[in-house]
Amino acid sequence: MRPALTFLSPDRPPLQLRRRTLVLLLVIAGHLLLMLMLLRIGAAPGLPDFSGKAIELLPNLQDDSEQEDEPQEEEVEPEVAEPVTVDEAPPPPVVESQYDLSIVKLTREEFAASDIARLPQRERPAEGAAAPGDSVPVGRHANGEPIYNAEWQREPTSAELSYYLPASVPRPGWALIACQTAPRFRVENCQELGQSPSWGRLASGVREAAWQFRVRPPRKGGKPIIGAWVQIRIDFVEAGAPDDGRR
Repeated sequence: MRPALTFLSPDRPPLQLRRRTLVLLLVIAGHLLLMLMLLRIGAAPGLPDFSGKAIELLPNLQDDSEQEDEPQEEEVEPEVAEPVTVDEAPPPPVVESQYDLSIVKLTREEFAASDIARLPQRERPAEGAAAPGDSVPVGRHANGEPIYNAEWQREPTSAELSYYLPASVPRPGWALIACQTAPRFRVENCQELGQSPSWGRLASGVREAAWQFRVRPPRKGGKPIIGAWVQIRIDFVEAGAPDDGRR
C-alpha cells in the first residue's frame, strides 16, 4: 500500500513564514514606539536646549606670546663680607743690654788653659772588660763559653731535693752541675760536673731536681744574659751544723 501524498495549495503560505513575518512587524512597531518616547522626553520643558551648540573638550591653547608674563624672582647677589683690617701690633720695645758685650781679652796662658784638647780625658774600659755591675766569669765551659757562679733568685728547699737524692745522703758531701739560664729564672740543659764522695749519686740527683731551681741570669751591660752557663753547687752538711746556704 502506498503512502498518501499531501499537496499544499500554492495560494496559502506555510506556517513558519507567517510566524517570521509577524515577529518582524512586532520589532518594527517596538522601534517606532521607542522613537516616539524619546522625542517626547526631548521636548519636555525645563531642560536646557543643546541644539546647535558644540561642547569644546580640548584645552584652550594659547600662543606663548599671548600668555601673561609670570613674575620672575629677582636674583639676589650674595653679600661679600668686607675685609677686616687688623691693626698691626707695635714692635716690642728695644731693651738695651745691661751687660758689656765687648770682647774679653785673654792672656796666652789663659788661652792655652782653655784648650779643650788638652783637658784630661776619662779612661775608657778596655774592650771585653767587665763594667760596674756586670757578672764576672769564673771559668770556661767545655764548649768554650764563659761560665758564671749561680745567683739564687730562690734557694731550693730540702723537700724539693730529697725526692731525687738517695735515701742515705753522705754527709758531708757536695754536688756540682752546670746549667743554661732560661726565661722566668729557670735553668735547662743541666750537666754533671762533679760530686763528693765520688761513689754516691748526689750530682745526678741534683741535676734531676734542677727544673725546680730559680736562678738569676748573669748580667752584662746591665742586661740579663739568657742562655748563659752557670754552675750550681749544693753542699750537704751534718744535722745541727751552722746554716751557710748548704743542705
